[in-house]
Amino acid sequence: MRNALLEPCRLLRLVRRFVPSRRRHTLNFDAGSSNVAPPLKATWNNGNSSNGIGMDDVTIARAFHIVFVVAWIGGVGFVTTVLLPAVRSLKLPTERIELFDQIERRFARQARVSTIVVGLTGFYMLYRFDMWDRFRYGAYWWLDAMVGVWLIFTLMLFVFEPFILHRWWLARSALKPDATFQHLEWLHRILLFISLITVLGAVLGSHGLLLFQNP
Repeated sequence: MRNALLEPCRLLRLVRRFVPSRRRHTLNFDAGSSNVAPPLKATWNNGNSSNGIGMDDVTIARAFHIVFVVAWIGGVGFVTTVLLPAVRSLKLPTERIELFDQIERRFARQARVSTIVVGLTGFYMLYRFDMWDRFRYGAYWWLDAMVGVWLIFTLMLFVFEPFILHRWWLARSALKPDATFQHLEWLHRILLFISLITVLGAVLGSHGLLLFQNP
């Protein structure tokens, strides 16, 4: 019985001998070449950054960033793939915009909070890792895409939708209800597609898979 308990401990000690607990992981980078994108700065969350400051704040910021991205983009996916088709099949053309408007107003409140948190945490991580120069390289296109998607949704939620699009959709739906609803569907499909491509690129890129790397 005692030997059976000691075996896992021995195995763990053996693994620790060959796997260092703290190691900075970087990508291959020729510092003398201006055509190659520099590597991402990566540190373990239980370690220290190069300036001696603990990384717990970055871990918290990243956690909130991901959670609110899920709430935000997940909500867009639900509206696009579930809500809009259901409204189309269950309501008359003259009633679709009215029902969609009631539901969209509730989602817009959640989306506004999500975009604010995502924006604050995203720019905070850029500041903490000092990654502003990454916007100069095509390999990190997903950083530009994330900022672009965030700007599009922020302008839509805080400027265009409440002050321009809402009134325009209601007025146009009275004349052309079918065409107006189709435009709403296509707008949401395009936004969802761009958002999912951006999320996919961000996950792959943050784990080292950099596309469009110049030779």
